[in-house]
Amino acid sequence: DHFKVSRQPVYVEKAPVHLEVKAEQVRAGIAPASDGLSMLAIRGLHSGHFAASIVKADLERLIETVTREAASERGVEVKSVLLKVETRNPRTLSQHVEIAAKAFIMSTTLIVTGEIAVDDELHVRFSHLHCRGDGVMAGMAASMIEPKLKSLESRVFSLSALDLSGVRIPHIAVNAG
Repeated sequence: DHFKVSRQPVYVEKAPVHLEVKAEQVRAGIAPASDGLSMLAIRGLHSGHFAASIVKADLERLIETVTREAASERGVEVKSVLLKVETRNPRTLSQHVEIAAKAFIMSTTLIVTGEIAVDDELHVRFSHLHCRGDGVMAGMAASMIEPKLKSLESRVFSLSALDLSGVRIPHIAVNAG
């Protein structure tokens, strides 16, 4: 009748995400997972709570790692990454990332902005991603980064370690605090 799952952490794109699911009056079964194994499937429930959280420093580290890998392919060294996140509405966060980079003897700062939203199926999507900066080097870098940002917008990241296809989630809230 009562169901609780706490996972500390689940890795989403190498970033540790902490998950907690609590529910009452649960109907469950087994469903096939994408890796060919079986997984627990929640078919219905009376009431419940789902929480997913990530430490800002872990998210900043993930962004820095991905940025360093992409920049090094072009001979650019990433010096630092600073992440600012704000709550836009109950399902959406806005993000502002400042990236200090150096190529040869020139240094620049790039600004990447956009939104991160969670839908009813606990899928995370990025949208409105843009990159800008001042100067010639920043303009060249931004033009190389924009296509990668657009491809990121087409990806979906799942926060659910369970099949929740039988569950309607009426209230979702994300918080940058």
